[in-house]
Amino acid sequence: MYIADYGNDRIIRWTEDYAAGGTCIIGCGGTSGTGPTQLDGPRDVNFDADGNLYVSDQLNNRVQKYGIQISPNCSASK
Repeated sequence: MYIADYGNDRIIRWTEDYAAGGTCIIGCGGTSGTGPTQLDGPRDVNFDADGNLYVSDQLNNRVQKYGIQISPNCSASK
């Protein structure tokens, strides 16, 4: 599961082992910004058929595209 964490300007990935907690994958520096690895108010995430992750970065007025490596036994669909 991928979560747009608006208040912390990051994208978190959770696995099936919820007790292990989430892992920050984008915007992990702790500050908002306009750089390619920074976000400012991410609102939504979505994937395309190739496994690319799209992030609606609201306060930067943009959509960011990230290549996410998908395991061969997993699906990129929601």
